Amino acid sequence: MIDDEWGAGACSLSLVAGDAMPGFFVRWGSEMKRFASCYVVLLAALLSGVCVRAYSSSLWDEFLRDPDEGSLIVLENAIGMCQEACSPCALPSKEQVPLLFELVGKGNTKAFLAGLSVSRCFHASYSEDFSRSAGAFFEMRPLIFLRAVKEKAVQDWEIKLLFTMLPLDTVDNLDQKISVVENRIAILNSIDDPSVVEVKEKGLYFLKKKETVLRRS
Repeated sequence: MIDDEWGAGACSLSLVAGDAMPGFFVRWGSEMKRFASCYVVLLAALLSGVCVRAYSSSLWDEFLRDPDEGSLIVLENAIGMCQEACSPCALPSKEQVPLLFELVGKGNTKAFLAGLSVSRCFHASYSEDFSRSAGAFFEMRPLIFLRAVKEKAVQDWEIKLLFTMLPLDTVDNLDQKISVVENRIAILNSIDDPSVVEVKEKGLYFLKKKETVLRRS
């Protein structure tokens, strides 16, 4: 009897286990499919980011080689397509940044507009270097500068930097710093275009405060 009962019990367990196994494999297969799908999505996102960054970098290259109206439009459209305003896909590479700043400092209007499109995203040292280049641009093309700052809706904190960040060669020369500030104030006072009066007044405010601080030094 014991052997018969044991045999029957073993057979019963075997059947239960056998019935359960297909369900286990179904669940396991489902989990593997879900994992594979997640992996594919993640991989696609990573590759997409790399491709977008490479595409943006190539557009900056093209723009810096020939910064005209057409290349600026293409570049700004690409920047606008980035999911986040300051994501890497919007910014020039560390090799491209000096070329951009050099063009701005030489008075290139399209380069200045491109720079303003991403300037709020620059870290501290880049922001200072861009502002120095922009200051040189202002001295050469003041009305275009004011119109661009208005068009790009540049925030006050950045307007202050653009006007008051002085050239590197004035670092140890207080008189030269004051001279640069006085010259920029005179330039602003010479502009009578009513369409840029708000930016002009902000520039005068920041520059006069800068002058006061320098004269107290």
